[in-house]
Amino acid sequence: MSRPIEFTSEALEDIEDLPEVARELSRSAELGRIVCGQSDPRTLELVIEQLRVLYRLEEHQIIVLGADCAVVLH
Repeated sequence: MSRPIEFTSEALEDIEDLPEVARELSRSAELGRIVCGQSDPRTLELVIEQLRVLYRLEEHQIIVLGADCAVVLH
């Protein structure tokens, strides 16, 4: 069963394609990596398209905190 997704006001400003990000997080949120340097160790990141999405998994929902352009290393 998928968790509902809540976008913070910062995330709403950062993300253009909300439905696509919500779909991908519904499918792949468990695959996110812990983000170094964040005050909350529960903050995860997942690259969706070319967007690095920061979020937190909670028991009954996913909270999207923000996003920025992903740096792709070759």
